[in-house]
Amino acid sequence: METKILAQMVKLALEKKDNSSRVLHAAAVVYKGRIISIATNGHKSHPIQKMYGRNRSDNPNGGERAVCACHNTKAIYLHAEVHAMIKAYAQISESKFKRCSLYVIRVNRESGDLMFSKPCDGCMDAIDEFGINKIYHS
Repeated sequence: METKILAQMVKLALEKKDNSSRVLHAAAVVYKGRIISIATNGHKSHPIQKMYGRNRSDNPNGGERAVCACHNTKAIYLHAEVHAMIKAYAQISESKFKRCSLYVIRVNRESGDLMFSKPCDGCMDAIDEFGINKIYHS
């Protein structure tokens, strides 16, 4: 991952005011080396996130993607990946999404160290539909 982009994402995740999250995720949509949008996971949802809130068992494509524990019928939290893409969509044209990259990280709250973070099934479906082809994750 590019150091400058990564540093901004870690900073945003650690500065997150809502400290109730067990994990700190951040995502950035990058176009031609420039951050278009950057976002973190949140406890509020969004109608677009609800569209992608499904477990592997209901994923029509099957596959071996990661499943997020928050995907259930009672609560679907806004994931950093979807949040960043929603914000970017307001700033760039749909055709530019194909030339964008998505960076995704997970940060340890206490140490600030990066942890493994791979987009879940729902986020991968959203990434596919938004048309982003390059994904980098910690």
